[in-house]
Amino acid sequence: MPTANEINVKAFIDKYVPFYGNAETVGGELLRALIHLTDAFETEGERLGCSDYAEAQVNPAGRYLYRMIEDEHIRELLNKCWGKDAFSKLIKYEMRLTNLSRSATAWICSQPELFNQPNALCFEDELECPLDKKNILGYDFTRDYGASLIGNGKKRRHS
Repeated sequence: MPTANEINVKAFIDKYVPFYGNAETVGGELLRALIHLTDAFETEGERLGCSDYAEAQVNPAGRYLYRMIEDEHIRELLNKCWGKDAFSKLIKYEMRLTNLSRSATAWICSQPELFNQPNALCFEDELECPLDKKNILGYDFTRDYGASLIGNGKKRRHS
């Protein structure tokens, strides 16, 4: 499989990803979902499975990718970006998301049939996938818990 660097990704995005609304092809919608995940992290700091905003705006893109990409390596990379794993101290979320984006982009762009397959749904309609069991919203995720994960496991003390 070619790497994302070996593929003219910009040409795929320009051709298949609209400025507004869902893409006309499954391949375009998959690329749109990846762009959405990256944009949500870069502009809002949102991670998969970690907040109310993620549940409403970010998780559907991850669910769509999980359902539509039947490659176990890419699904594992997506798994490592979801829920508590998004706060791992070993590999930063940004690096996990970059690895996911590069691998998934290369996979998508190497599947020409995806760009011939009409897209009937937009990723925002995805309601659930197996990774939802890793959501930390509503379980033990609080601002203090999130801060402790980000702050090397130590809560800040107020003087």
